[in-house]
Amino acid sequence: MNVKRRLEELSTLNRILEILNGKADFNEALQKALEELVELLDLTTGWVFLKEIETHAKEGKLSLAANVGLPPALVASDKKCLREGGCNCLLVFPSSRTRHGGEYR
Repeated sequence: MNVKRRLEELSTLNRILEILNGKADFNEALQKALEELVELLDLTTGWVFLKEIETHAKEGKLSLAANVGLPPALVASDKKCLREGGCNCLLVFPSSRTRHGGEYR
């Protein structure tokens, strides 16, 4: 990996950490960090799910925690497909496998 690319990555991580450390409210920090990450990576959209695990439960459900620049199909009906499991990302993530066979950690 070249030095310039590595420095850009470290700068991005540093900026995200500054945002997360600068906010008292977790949801606000997560939203701001996602906004910054989407901008820094020159993306147009992004979303974050958090896994909610109840006490004494082995599995939890994923819930939409932050989003930026969602396309109209994902915004429709108050983001219903993201809230109710109609998004392929919600089907892939719980299986703990990426398309390359690796595990999410």
